[in-house]
Amino acid sequence: MTIYSKHSDDLEDPHPIYEQDKFLNEHGYAWDYVLVFPISSAHRKPSIEDICHRLHAAGLSLKLFYSSAPKSKALRQLVFCLVRAPPDLLKKEADY
Repeated sequence: MTIYSKHSDDLEDPHPIYEQDKFLNEHGYAWDYVLVFPISSAHRKPSIEDICHRLHAAGLSLKLFYSSAPKSKALRQLVFCLVRAPPDLLKKEADY
C-alpha cells in the first residue's frame, strides 16, 4: 500500500507514476480518482495534508506529486493526489 507522507521525497520522486506498479499488475487497474490542489491552498483549512490524512485513515492509498514544470520550484502551481481503494475495501463497500 502506498502511504501518504509529508516528506518532500514523495513529491520529488523522479520515476513515472506507473513505472513497475505492482498494484496495477496484480489487480488490473491503477488509480480511481485524482484530486488537484493549487499550491496556494496548502495553508487553508482543511489543508491538503488534512484531506490526505483523512483519506488514508479511511483505508485509501494515495500518491502525491507536483505538476510538471521545469526544474524551478517557483513554477509548480498544483499538487495532484491520486487515490485508489484496495479491492478488499471495494468488496466490503459493495456488500452493503
